[in-house]
Amino acid sequence: MTLARVSGSLTKPWRLVQIELDDVLGTGNDDGESQRWTVDGRLYSLAVTADRSTGDVDVAVSTSLPYTTLAVASLLFATIAAVVGTSAHATAVAFTVCLAVAVAALLPGLYHFQRLYYHVPEIIDVERIRITPSLALPVGGVLVIMWSLAESPLFRGLTLLLAGLLLSTTAYVVGAVPAPLRRQQTVAVFAAFSSLPLLVTTGNVGLVSHVQDQVPTSHLLFLLWALSIHTVVFLGVYAHLCRVFLANVDSFSIEPVSSLSSRAGWFGYVLAFNVATLATLIGLLTDGRWFERFTVPTAEIVSAHGALGVPFPRAITTILVVVLALPLVGLVLLWGLHLVRQVRQLRRIRVATTLDRTVESIVPVRILETDRPLAYVAQVSPWSPVIVLSSGLRDELEPEELAAVVAHEEYHVRNRDPLWNLLASVVGVAVGGRNLLVAAYDYPKVEREADRYAADRYGADALVGALRTIEGLDVSTTDSHAQFGGNPREGSFSWLFAAPYRMLFGSVVVANAHASVDERVSLVLATEGPTD
Repeated sequence: MTLARVSGSLTKPWRLVQIELDDVLGTGNDDGESQRWTVDGRLYSLAVTADRSTGDVDVAVSTSLPYTTLAVASLLFATIAAVVGTSAHATAVAFTVCLAVAVAALLPGLYHFQRLYYHVPEIIDVERIRITPSLALPVGGVLVIMWSLAESPLFRGLTLLLAGLLLSTTAYVVGAVPAPLRRQQTVAVFAAFSSLPLLVTTGNVGLVSHVQDQVPTSHLLFLLWALSIHTVVFLGVYAHLCRVFLANVDSFSIEPVSSLSSRAGWFGYVLAFNVATLATLIGLLTDGRWFERFTVPTAEIVSAHGALGVPFPRAITTILVVVLALPLVGLVLLWGLHLVRQVRQLRRIRVATTLDRTVESIVPVRILETDRPLAYVAQVSPWSPVIVLSSGLRDELEPEELAAVVAHEEYHVRNRDPLWNLLASVVGVAVGGRNLLVAAYDYPKVEREADRYAADRYGADALVGALRTIEGLDVSTTDSHAQFGGNPREGSFSWLFAAPYRMLFGSVVVANAHASVDERVSLVLATEGPTD
């Protein structure tokens, strides 16, 4: 049975692909137009089929296990455990079985694909991915158990949102007509990264609140230690994944889901999920019982910590409880840092720039005296956008080229892009990060329209000349890259927070929205109207 399948196109000449795959997978079976390589294991097998005439390639991971039978059995087991109301041990076993069956389909595929890409990198341009539809069965079992354990309306509402997210994601990867991944993978990444801090904190607090009156104090302390260690490990892994993503972000463009309706549905759902998670967490934190239970230095806590040889039981227990909320605390701190940086930037713009009345624009243009080439729009208040240009860039451009650059930035003001950025910065913490809102905005399309607007006003030649000049100057075109508010570098503050800051609140989305200069020039020339 096929568990996972990836299809795409070859990115290298056929002979080179054949040599590299033969070296990694062994000699393939050549039937003329196509060739097939197979690696068989005890439970799983990997098969690669490539067509030399079309350049199409298909990679499939199969198993000899009766996976569909196991998936159906796991769903039935979970349903019985939830409906009949068996013991807590049976429910835990059913939950574990469903997770194991779900992982049994995902991990082998991921492992084999990663091994293949490690040995033969950049051979396949991935376009589609499919996972066996049977995966929906154990995922459904997990959701059934979660629903049975959720006693409050808040938790059940959160479970419904999570169910929709998991099932829609599963439907996407098992769909008969899967969409290209390249255009949507970044959206999924930002959604996952924004949701994880809220989800982990809510899970920690919710689990402790659920069991605090049902288990002995000694067991509760062991649970606290386990969750605290898990949270610290999560933060380290989260920061590492942020660094890995940012290191490879240039390999694909930051583009939203193709259609407006799909984009609105996807981001609306993720936003609702994050807001509901935050509301659930606030409800748990305002309860107060769970916090008092751990901070009161009762004899049970003292004896439990004494048995472990831990001094200062009250202080240590308080630290453990605080650690459970560290993902949320970190999110709030990063949000506060972002707001402080934005306020400082706007204050310095007012102090260090001068108004230039010689540049024609409906938006005030301010000049920053620096040789560093800069051009961006800043929202100094909800009603006062300004265009900031550096004296270095102004001196390098011809008057008509400078006018085209100003017109490009002027379009952003007309389109209210700076206002959207300001709103995203203010409410970012409530949805898991500013960049989730920014990624929901179709910035690549906006940049194309801004180029078209500038070309229509001052001519394609002026804009193309400006783009070619800018290409050699490495111009910063977003306020987050400007001299007064760049992304924090790894050496500028803690390595643990630098990458998450850039991921959640930095300018990674806007900075990667621009196409290459060659692509922008081609689009401008292609859309230029007929001349007299």
